[in-house]
Amino acid sequence: MYMMNNKNVEFDMDKAIEAVLAIFEKEEKISPMVGKIGQEAKITTYDGHGTVVEIDGVKTHKGKKAKKTKKVSNGKDLVRERLNEECEEFLRGAEAFADKVYCNTKDGIVIRMVDADYTVKAGGHATCDYAPKEEGFKASKSFATRGSAVNHSSAIAKMLTSEIENGKWDSSFSQFGNENPVLLCEAKSSGIRVQIGGDEFTIKVSKKRARCVVELD
Repeated sequence: MYMMNNKNVEFDMDKAIEAVLAIFEKEEKISPMVGKIGQEAKITTYDGHGTVVEIDGVKTHKGKKAKKTKKVSNGKDLVRERLNEECEEFLRGAEAFADKVYCNTKDGIVIRMVDADYTVKAGGHATCDYAPKEEGFKASKSFATRGSAVNHSSAIAKMLTSEIENGKWDSSFSQFGNENPVLLCEAKSSGIRVQIGGDEFTIKVSKKRARCVVELD
């Protein structure tokens, strides 16, 4: 036992050393793998290519998708599904997103970038708010994003918009045919509104706060 300041204060050196070593041991286990996702620090595991494969012990990838029995859909649902398929095919073929495009049932198309996951999913509207076939109609475009953080939503939206406006026969969206072409109504970094066969849809583009669980092909 040791005396401090000539007072009867007992100091146990062995316990003090054990406490310090415990702190170092705790930091050594956590520090190398801690990543900042959303507002909470979580333990994140990456593969050798910068892809997140596990967060707090929970895998971000599922196994191969099982074949599902498709539900009976109406005409509008079929168009929406096809629009999603064309978006996925185009994004998979884009050099900027090579090997970064996945899917899941909830979020639709998932683009796994280094900074975050981005999702692309088309949804229908109950009513039509635009008249793209009227003479003189011009779709408004604005690809600005909020804040100063890295955000690839604008780039994704710009690429999709450019392909929708591409009038060439080999355009991804020209496959809908001349009778029901994909007509651009409005384009923003958060989503692209189009009209197909008298129905309107928005291809929503979102930056996710947390990594998505994706399904492997």
